[in-house]
This record gives sequence, C-alpha cells and structure tokens, in this order.
Amino acid sequence: MADQVGLGKTVQLALAGMLMALQGNKPVLVIAPKPLTLQWQDELMELLDMPSAIWTGKQWLDEQGISWPSTGPESILKCPRKLGIVSQGLITSGSEISQRTKSMLLATATPVQLHPVEAFDLLSILALGSDQVLGDAWSEWRKADRAVPMVMGDMEISVDEALAWSWVRNPLPQAEEHRSFRDLRKRLHMQPGDYVADAASFNQLRGPDKTKLRRVLPDYGRQHNPFIRQIIRRTRDYLEATIDPETGEPYLQPVKVQLFGEGEKDSISLPLYFQKAYEKAEEFSEALSKRAKGAGFFKTLLLRRIGSTLYAGQRTVDKLLSEWAGSGDEQDFSACLEDEDDVENLSISDSMIWWVRIGAGYRCSQ
Repeated sequence: MADQVGLGKTVQLALAGMLMALQGNKPVLVIAPKPLTLQWQDELMELLDMPSAIWTGKQWLDEQGISWPSTGPESILKCPRKLGIVSQGLITSGSEISQRTKSMLLATATPVQLHPVEAFDLLSILALGSDQVLGDAWSEWRKADRAVPMVMGDMEISVDEALAWSWVRNPLPQAEEHRSFRDLRKRLHMQPGDYVADAASFNQLRGPDKTKLRRVLPDYGRQHNPFIRQIIRRTRDYLEATIDPETGEPYLQPVKVQLFGEGEKDSISLPLYFQKAYEKAEEFSEALSKRAKGAGFFKTLLLRRIGSTLYAGQRTVDKLLSEWAGSGDEQDFSACLEDEDDVENLSISDSMIWWVRIGAGYRCSQ
C-alpha cells in the first residue's frame, strides 16, 4: 500500500488486521516505529474497539495500561492479545519474515516517490516464500536491472513469442486480468493457486494460443507487470477527480484551503543566534551524512528540535554523539534516533508499517 500521506492507509491496515484476527487462527503482528506504537494502540481502540498489546522490550503492555509479567525475552511469544505491536527497532535486518506469514501487508507513503527500485525492494520482501508476487527464483521479474527498465518502459519485451514467454509465464497473470491469460491458463490446465507455468509449457501452446499471447505482448511490461498487480497506489488528485459510480460523488471530497501569511513580507526574521544555530546544525548534518545514510532524516529532526528550543537541539546532538559515537553502525544510528521524544510528532503514514500474521519469530527489516 503506497497511497499518498493522509489518504487512510492507517484505517485500511487496521481493518485488515481485524479481519486477520477474526478469520485466522494465528496472532497478528504490527511492526511500527517505536514512537508510534502507543499511537497505533490508541487508534485501534478508538477506531475499532480492538484490544492490543505492545512489547516494550521487557514485557507486554495491554490497551488498559496493564503490564503482563515477563520471564525473559521468550515472553515475546506469549502476547496476551490476538494482536501484538512491536517496535521495528527491536527487529533485526536481513531476515525472511514473509516466509513465516500467511498474510502480509507493507505500507509506506515515501519509497515509491523516490525511485522505482524502492518499490522493487519492497516487492522483493513481499515475494520471499511466495511465487505469486514476482514468480519463482528464476523469474526475470526478480532481477532489478531488468525488471525496473521493463516496468518504466525503457526496455521492451521481445516480439518473439518464445523469448517473451519467459516474462509472461513466470508469474503467469490470473485469468481475470485478461481473457488471453484466462485461455492460456485453461490450455495449460492451471488452477488459480498455480502462479508459474513450466519452462517447457510453450511447447504445449497451439497456433490460436500463440495468437492470444501476441495480443498482450505490446507494452506488456507497462500493462501487466507485478508492480501494478501488487501495489496499491492512489493520489489525492485521483481520488478528488474520480467519480464513485455508486454515489455519483468524488471518492474524496476536495477540501479547499487558503493560506495566509505565506508571503516573504509576512515572514518573521530569525534572531541572529537562531540563524547561527541553524547554520551549525546544517554543517553538522552534512558531515554526519558522510558517515550514516539516515542523516537526511536526522537533519529534519535536528532543525525541528532547534525550532523548539536550542537546548532540545543540543540534547539531541549530545545523545547521538554519546550513544552512537560515530561507530558507523547504521542500525545503532537508527535506534539512537528512534528514542527521541519529538519523533512522536511524525505521522503514521510517513513511516513504513508492516502487518504480518505469524507463528513464531519476529524478524524483518525496514
């Protein structure tokens, strides 16, 4: 889910989590930035009357603020509620959590706004243990250097049916996507749960089947790729301009806002000491960016804290230098920032949140 900020991803995720909890027989796990865990718990109760528990790193804390006794780290597997919330700071990177899930949703408003390969990375996480997303391990769609140009239209699929078949068959689109795929799946005796056609399956296609294949080849990479099949991406402009056929009204009612005080003459000049503080903060952040990839986020945080009080800005820098100390470990760097009080002002939609249904073992990466 990659809708723009403010379009309701939180509510949709909450409803999905409720359905998982009600219809499934396994627990539901929410992985979110630490400052947002309490916000998630509050909104689940406020929006859906849905109880949950947060793992604090030492014990579970339920929606009533009651702490559940813990016997050690293994107690994380004994959540007192059907839905558990865990800080992503406690999750290690490089694991394969999707292979342990039955249902999994990733939600973010930012990566696909940067570069298509960011979306590819998220799909790669989603595809672990599931041929439905990008096909099997030999799929062309699992190769970023080939798949991304194909999706962006920088590379065209071969007009030769035999060569193009390697892209089409793995994964082979479902019947409802196009009547040609319906007929091809029928010819190959594939069920809805079958996602990859055998490498030798092209030899089973007859003349009429190949004609149907040719119908979908033009601009195939743009029209029938796993990106648009697996990613929900809506913009505010689309929702405000598109009419819902059931109501005759736009999906999202436009809200017109007129801002005052945005002109240069309306601005308030910063005192000299604030200007100096901002300059030093930018110099510090620029130097930091050469040692840690998360420094862009840190600059935003630091300038915001300086805008609160100079003391708050100084405390943020002191905390970073004392706890991270330039070790070069990006995970330690992120964990250090995650404990900052003012990070709580971040919107849920500004961070990636994972809903996963699990058996045991909580490991993933942002």
